[in-house]
Amino acid sequence: MPDIASLCQRARRIVEAPGEVIHEIVSSEDGLGYGEAVILLQESKPHVHFQTAEAYFMLEGSADVFITDDCGATRTTTLLPGKSLSIPIGSWHYAKSNSPSPACLIAITMPAWSSVDHITREDVEKGAKETREGIG
Repeated sequence: MPDIASLCQRARRIVEAPGEVIHEIVSSEDGLGYGEAVILLQESKPHVHFQTAEAYFMLEGSADVFITDDCGATRTTTLLPGKSLSIPIGSWHYAKSNSPSPACLIAITMPAWSSVDHITREDVEKGAKETREGIG
């Protein structure tokens, strides 16, 4: 297994979000068509990407990954070290560490991750509220 500290040191940018710290190693600025990040995960917020495919590879610890399909059914997968999981475009998902310590995983995205394509339930509710207020 790679040394996690050295991977994190290669980060070009660190994004701190509720429940996770994202060490972005490859980003859209690199022009490679994909993104790579090391994530220290406690519990991410449910979110969806409409333009970005995502895959997780667990380095250390374990986490449950919750993916909701188009029909509203949620599938839970426990991700253990050395195992990977693909998250389809347009699927609501989040992950939660199975211990008090953060799990560490690599996230690969195609194309590279963008905050514009990281939509949380709060974003959806805010958009619906703005739409209602605009109509009223």
